[in-house]
Parts: sequence; structure tokens; C-alpha cells
Amino acid sequence: MTYVAAGASLLGTFMSVQGARAQAKGQAAAARYNAKVKDRNAKALEYEADWANIVGGMEIQEFLDDADRFNAMVSSSNRKNGWANTGTALDVFMDSIAEQEEEVANRKTGIIAQQRNLEEQGINMRMGAELDRINAQQYRTAGRYRAFGAAFGGISQTAMLLR
Repeated sequence: MTYVAAGASLLGTFMSVQGARAQAKGQAAAARYNAKVKDRNAKALEYEADWANIVGGMEIQEFLDDADRFNAMVSSSNRKNGWANTGTALDVFMDSIAEQEEEVANRKTGIIAQQRNLEEQGINMRMGAELDRINAQQYRTAGRYRAFGAAFGGISQTAMLLR
């Protein structure tokens, strides 16, 4: 009967060791997978930041084209009415140009802010990915310790049964 108990104890120990190893392997694989997902998301955020810059540049160019057409129309209207671009007409025209330049500056600032936000999100994703890789290594180490603990505990229990 003692040998049956000792055999069962050794089998239980083996199963505990295998379970600890499998758990560590699974946790490490999940952490590595999460790291890959975060790396992919970081890359997507880089593309999004680049795209924001391209789209923003196109919007600014479209605004400038519209502004040029508007300015040409105002100049043409002034000339048609016989007004010289002096005095009030010039002041209105220059104010319009100043507002257009301010709008372009505001749009560029918005583009830069959006890019920086996306780049910061990408940095955070990469840092999270690195943390997941560190966790993967820690899971494997902890699993080894659990496996050794289960082995030594089981061997000790078996030895007690065989006394």
C-alpha cells in the first residue's frame, strides 16, 4: 500500500511540475502575443501620424487656393469699381491676408499637435510591448520556480510515505 501511495505521490508531483511549466509557457506566449499586437498598433499610429500630416497639408493648400481666388476676386472688384488698392480698400485687403495667414498658422499648429499625440500614443504602445516581453520572461522564470517547488515538495512527500 505504501508503494501505491508513493507512486501516486510521484505521479501527482510530475503532473504539478508539468502544469507549472505549461502555465508559464502559456502566460509567456500570451505576453509575447500582446507585445506583437502593441508593436503593430504603434506602427499603425506612425502611419496615422504621417497621414494626418499629408491630409493637413492638403487642407491647407486647398484653403490657400480658396484664399487666392477670394483675394483675386476682391482685387478685381476693387479695380472694376475704380478703387485703388490704397486707403480703406488696402486696409481691408491686408486684414483679409493677415486673417488668412493666421488661419494657416492655426491649422499647422493643429496638425503638429495631432501628429505629436499620435506619436506619443505610439511610444506608449512600444513601451507596453516592451513590458509585455519582460513579463513573458518573468512568467517563464516564475513557472520554473513553481515547477521546482512542486518537484521538491512531491519528492519530500514521497520520501515521507516510504519511511
